[in-house]
Amino acid sequence: MRTTPLLGRLSLKWQSIILLGALAITVGAAIAISAYERQSDRVNALQNEVVGDALMHSQRLAKAANMAVQGNEEAYDQLKSSQAFLSDAVKALKEGGEVDRLRVSPLPESYRTEEQRFSKAWDEISPSVKALIEQQDVLVRFDDLVNEVAALERELSASQRAARANIRDGAGNAPDLLLFSRLSAKMRTIVGEIIRMHGSSQFDSRDAVSLADAIESFAVTRETALDGDASRNIAPLKNTEAREALRKNNALAAKFVRLALEAQKALPALAQARHAGLDVFKKSDVLMGAANALRARLIEQRSSQNSMQWAILGFASAAVLSLLLLCKAYYDDSKIQADRSIDKRLEAERLEQEASRINDQNQAAILRLMNELQNVADGDLTVQATVSDDITGAIADSINYTVEELRSLVGRINRTAAAVAEASASAQVTASHLQAVSEQQSREIRETGEAVLNMAAQIKQVSASASESAEVARQSLSAASRGRDAVQNAIAGMGGIREQIQDTAKRIKRLGESSQEIGEIVELISNITEQTNVLALNAAIQAASAGEAGRGFTVVAEEVQRLAERSAEATRQISALVKAIQTDTHDAVA
Repeated sequence: MRTTPLLGRLSLKWQSIILLGALAITVGAAIAISAYERQSDRVNALQNEVVGDALMHSQRLAKAANMAVQGNEEAYDQLKSSQAFLSDAVKALKEGGEVDRLRVSPLPESYRTEEQRFSKAWDEISPSVKALIEQQDVLVRFDDLVNEVAALERELSASQRAARANIRDGAGNAPDLLLFSRLSAKMRTIVGEIIRMHGSSQFDSRDAVSLADAIESFAVTRETALDGDASRNIAPLKNTEAREALRKNNALAAKFVRLALEAQKALPALAQARHAGLDVFKKSDVLMGAANALRARLIEQRSSQNSMQWAILGFASAAVLSLLLLCKAYYDDSKIQADRSIDKRLEAERLEQEASRINDQNQAAILRLMNELQNVADGDLTVQATVSDDITGAIADSINYTVEELRSLVGRINRTAAAVAEASASAQVTASHLQAVSEQQSREIRETGEAVLNMAAQIKQVSASASESAEVARQSLSAASRGRDAVQNAIAGMGGIREQIQDTAKRIKRLGESSQEIGEIVELISNITEQTNVLALNAAIQAASAGEAGRGFTVVAEEVQRLAERSAEATRQISALVKAIQTDTHDAVA
């Protein structure tokens, strides 16, 4: 198996360990770098967001300061919000902290220059912002005073215009009309100065003194208008309607003077606030520049973090390569296993074919042996079973031995039968007193016949066993496809058949021995027959020599003759029995 020049020399187990280790390391490194990048990206994004918001607040700071100087309360809300945000942002970017519910990490040392520039710009503008916020009440009140003073001026002017309209022109009324004109002019001057200073940052203490003088002049002129003041060159009003109109508006005029004086007293604070607002407006550009520089550096640093993405891509590629190498290792191993499986299958097929060939050979040998045994079963004891190197060789050898013994036994039985036939012929002259002996011999012969029949039955059983052996052989033929184990079982079965055939040979041998005993019995009968003939001969001689007196011997001779006949009959029966034994033996062999 070859995966790489180095790993290919190792086993699949070690290749898997190494490649899985490399895969785990590369995946872990990629995950760690990715997590670090995400964390850095999140921190950078938060810092960038804070700096972007700081830039927005620095821009809004100038606009809010300009509007706050005019006494705009919404502008003060924006100013306070920007002040709080920028203060928190400067602190968080330097030391870390929370800004507008965002947890921000401190900037790294590499940002220290931009951070210090931004912090310094805020430190320079922060006092002016604070001073402007501290004058909020004064500026808001001054804005209200401007509106109220202008409204009172319009109301007083309208009242004076109405009074002037009621005064008839004439030489006597000219001073009164001139006084109303002077009062209206002074009010317009006061209101104009207040409005001018409310909308402009270009005023100083002299403007405050001038406004104070104008207010005082208006108040004195109005107070002395009824009675006059020679030192001030103010003549008293003579027209009754004019005096009534002036007296009617005293409360409004007093309020006008009071509010104008309040506005005049607020001018120093207004000047201070205007100066702070102007300072905020000027320095906000520096603050915006510092915020822009810091934001640009953050964006640049965020772009430079792409190198981490390359590192992640590299580790991910290494992980994919490790995974591919691992898959290739398993693929190569599976291919080798498949080749081995094919080799094993081919070997199994070869062994199966070899077993089939051996089984066919054994089957042919068994069929040949069965055919040869069929001839033996048909009574042909001259058949010789073919002895070969097959599984049936030893069985054929045993069968040949058995058939040879059977052939020898049958020969002996035939010879015995012939001898029995001769003895039967001479036994016809056996004496009658041997009848009992003959009957006893008959019983014994009958028992012997039964024994022979039993032996024949056993021989039939042997034949049945041989048939069963043939069936076993057929079963072994059908089982041969199951392999060598079944063949070995068939061999064991044939060994059992061999033992049964050997047992049958022993039984047939015992049958030969029984036939030999029959021969001995027949020989005994032959001897008895000879003795009977001798007795009959002696009886005949005695009868002949005795003459008339020998008639009694004649009777004896007749009895002996009848006994001999019965002996002959018994001999014939024995001959028949022997023939029956031969037939049964022949049947047993068949």
